[in-house]
Amino acid sequence: MSDSRSLPSNVWAALALPYPPIGSIPFVDSDGQSIRTDVQHFLYTYLGSENATDGTKPYQLTAFGGLRIGYTDAFAIVGTPTINKPSGRVKIPTGFSTVQVICSYSRADSVILVFAEFPDTLNRLTVVASLGSFIINGNVAASTDLPIKFIIFNTMLTGP
Repeated sequence: MSDSRSLPSNVWAALALPYPPIGSIPFVDSDGQSIRTDVQHFLYTYLGSENATDGTKPYQLTAFGGLRIGYTDAFAIVGTPTINKPSGRVKIPTGFSTVQVICSYSRADSVILVFAEFPDTLNRLTVVASLGSFIINGNVAASTDLPIKFIIFNTMLTGP
């Protein structure tokens, strides 16, 4: 029995010309432009059979040249910033060791990576994620307004 996910459809074949349609992802550079594909640099791949131990499916998105995701710089906001994007920049104010971020992308099971932009006495960060917000905690109070960048990854427990 063949896996239909590896067979191109007529729609994909038309969108992918002049490249082979398997793995192509249609995209537009800006509003009002024609649909394009680039299967050499932006592709979706089914890597093989399902993993027998946990049922996951080995899919991979490849984007040469990097991925761009929504980002908001809320460093200037005093208090609790709201950033409804999967990445952003906030601050832990001088004398404080924590900041809460309201964010619609945050879930209790989110993986949230945080990075301080420069060295400070506050040098260890942890994150507590919950539905609709997360809290970034430092080990001590910041000696200056400390910019923190974050990116949120939400995972799926099962494949498509």
